Amino acid sequence: MRFTSNYIMLETSNGSLNIPCKIANSISSSSNGLTCMACSDCNGDIGMSYYCKSCDKKDIARNETKKAIKIDKENKIPLTDELNEQINSKDKLIEVLGSITSDEIDKRRILGSFYVIPNDKTPSKIQKLFTRLQVGLLNSNTNFIVRFNNSSKQKLGILKAHGNILLILNYAFNSDFSEHEQDVKVDLTKEELDKAVNFVKKIKPIDINSIVDNRRELIEHIIENGDAVTVEPIEKEDETDPFDSDPVEVIAEKLKEESKTDKQKPKTKRSKKA
Repeated sequence: MRFTSNYIMLETSNGSLNIPCKIANSISSSSNGLTCMACSDCNGDIGMSYYCKSCDKKDIARNETKKAIKIDKENKIPLTDELNEQINSKDKLIEVLGSITSDEIDKRRILGSFYVIPNDKTPSKIQKLFTRLQVGLLNSNTNFIVRFNNSSKQKLGILKAHGNILLILNYAFNSDFSEHEQDVKVDLTKEELDKAVNFVKKIKPIDINSIVDNRRELIEHIIENGDAVTVEPIEKEDETDPFDSDPVEVIAEKLKEESKTDKQKPKTKRSKKA
């Protein structure tokens, strides 16, 4: 996990309050890099080649390209150093815009999260400002709406207390969010409704941290053994009402079999990430 230096800015009646901090993405995919494009003749890596779609210039070196703002297919505005400086002037800024209650947060719009910790390279007096803000958010059950930049993109976020640190929930801008409501036009009898409720209640709790990435496990098995895992065909379902069945024993037995399979799998060494 790599933390980068930032600062939280709040506008007050006495001017701007800037609190130094560090920020890091809390989520990283462990499946990246397991598959790639390969040559059909020799299995070599397929590389990327830059070319111009207008003048057909081919094999352009990366250092011969420049960034531009795309207006349309034909028109672009080259990004000068001055324009780049203006666009990136707030890259290290977490700008507090206002507050929001937990009930107002739409969970459908949460895209990910970032850890926010004190900058340990600043004097303890400055670090204390971070702690006071964290405790204030925690004890008041308040969340801040913030705007910040990450990976050359501006993001909207919810800054909230999380234990002894702060957490930014990456929140989709309204312009990027697709609203969807589904009308249910099926009428259920009381018996069907009761059966469904009882069926769902029978599903046993499970530790979510015990769930593994099956796709990654399969790829690692192929890397280790050079072949695929045999997959049993799915049996044809009968015509009985599935909500009449008892899901507890079925799921428990399935997990038991998966546990046996896991013990038989060869262990794959994983490289430790910093």
